[in-house]
Amino acid sequence: MRTYILNPNGKPEGKFSFQRVGSRFNGRCLSWKFNYLNSHSKRQGDTRWLGGGRPASFAVSRAAEAVIAGVVPECNLSRRAASKLNEIRDRLLFVDGTAVPVVDDGAGRIRIWTFAGARANASIGQALPGSRASSDDFCIDVRSGDARSLIDTLSGLNPIAVSQPLSEQMIRDLKFSQCLPAELASSIISSRLLDKNGIEATLARKKVLTRDLA
Repeated sequence: MRTYILNPNGKPEGKFSFQRVGSRFNGRCLSWKFNYLNSHSKRQGDTRWLGGGRPASFAVSRAAEAVIAGVVPECNLSRRAASKLNEIRDRLLFVDGTAVPVVDDGAGRIRIWTFAGARANASIGQALPGSRASSDDFCIDVRSGDARSLIDTLSGLNPIAVSQPLSEQMIRDLKFSQCLPAELASSIISSRLLDKNGIEATLARKKVLTRDLA
């Protein structure tokens, strides 16, 4: 991963280099190692981070779902933003803000539009037995041949039993982990990674099967 130093004219004059180390959660690296600074001049400039954004919460993701479903945003949108919102609404016509759409493309790829946030989606995806799942803030992608069976499995999950697996590396990467009992360290990490309320609310929602993949 690199970030570039920009001069006042917006042109790069050097770069930082970072290396991913330690644990990962939901595709995001939890620890970074600084490798080197390669700068072509001593002049100060702006830095631009080219990494990913912060995971969205359950509340933010559900608010996005509501807007996609037709709720009018309580702010003024530019013409470009309004046009983009209309494009998204046209693509996601199956989003009604009430049910969880389970979208089957007919080729073994199923997308569950939970709008549950990154933490809840990662835990739910991990809890689906016998499937290869990946997730982001808004949905869970699953490789499965039977969408209806997947809906039954999803509906049958016990929210209390859904958890985020912890590795020893995650515990070691916790700040001051050497000063904490292992049980306490695991509890701290679980509280940070697990969104119990988001999981429970998502699993309680009705699931609806649709055949068109957006």
